[in-house]
Amino acid sequence: MTPASRPPAAGSRATCPSTPPPPCTRTPRVRPPTPASSAGPSTPEPSRAPSRSTGSIGAALGSWRRRRTDMDEMQANIAAYEQTVRSTIALAGTFGDADWGRPTECPGWTVKDQLAHLVGVERDLLGDPAPAAEPREFDHVRNDFGRYLEIAVHARRPVPGPDVLAELADALERRLARLPGEDPDRVLMCPDGREGPYSRFMKFRAMDCWTHEQDVRRAVGRPGNLDAPAARCFWELLSRGLPLVVARRAKAAPGESVAFAITGPPDFDVTVTVDESGRGSWSEAAPTTELAMDWETYVRLAAGRCTAADVTVRTEGDRDLAARILATMAITP
Repeated sequence: MTPASRPPAAGSRATCPSTPPPPCTRTPRVRPPTPASSAGPSTPEPSRAPSRSTGSIGAALGSWRRRRTDMDEMQANIAAYEQTVRSTIALAGTFGDADWGRPTECPGWTVKDQLAHLVGVERDLLGDPAPAAEPREFDHVRNDFGRYLEIAVHARRPVPGPDVLAELADALERRLARLPGEDPDRVLMCPDGREGPYSRFMKFRAMDCWTHEQDVRRAVGRPGNLDAPAARCFWELLSRGLPLVVARRAKAAPGESVAFAITGPPDFDVTVTVDESGRGSWSEAAPTTELAMDWETYVRLAAGRCTAADVTVRTEGDRDLAARILATMAITP
């Protein structure tokens, strides 16, 4: 089964709205780029005689540039994916027997289960045969996608942790050997339910692997790699959901603006404003409500790993709205 025909392969099950976040920085406050139409008049180009070949050359050049962009993104996302998986492997190589069975913030999954999940996804993408074992019904499995993900995890529950780690190391090397031959423009279904190029799919893989690395690190009390390249993938994919959270889920009133001040590294500072039609979008408006939190807190909330009661968030402005936002911040189901 090809990646395009399988169920989505991101363990954090991201379902992200399509509005991209503004660029990422801390100082000054991040704003969306100014549209070209509002940038002021520009000097007109000298007129040229039309050419029958101009259109085809322009189309070819545009196609080349898009492909170059996809290729650059593919390489960056592969590098982010490799870095976080290698970080997980290095961490797990230090585990004692007790560490493998520690519970994580993914319901029903231990530290070993987290690695088994990564193994299952990567081997699936390699085209390896799926385990024959079908999982039992578990309280934490709520839908068909969850049952699909549970197969690889359940099949490895009798397997010693070091053996699961060896499987992950082998799967990573085989994936890295194969990825240079993948067409970054090849279209397949991404975990957010939208079709996209393979380069974008690899951003989801980097995000997913990093999210589970952080699950493991919290479980064993070994924080680290919070500012990895894959952390940027997490932000770029999941922060797209903030306008939806503010406007639709938390039902902020038209005219309200909510600022998210996230300190790390990495640091992010963005504002969402709700317009008269009830839609949320990135904005430069002065916030009427502000939520300030550290990066790990944002990650846990956006990934659905905890509730607002489990973390510390400083709020200013409309406290009721802030509470509704914090209660509905999970983008991954």
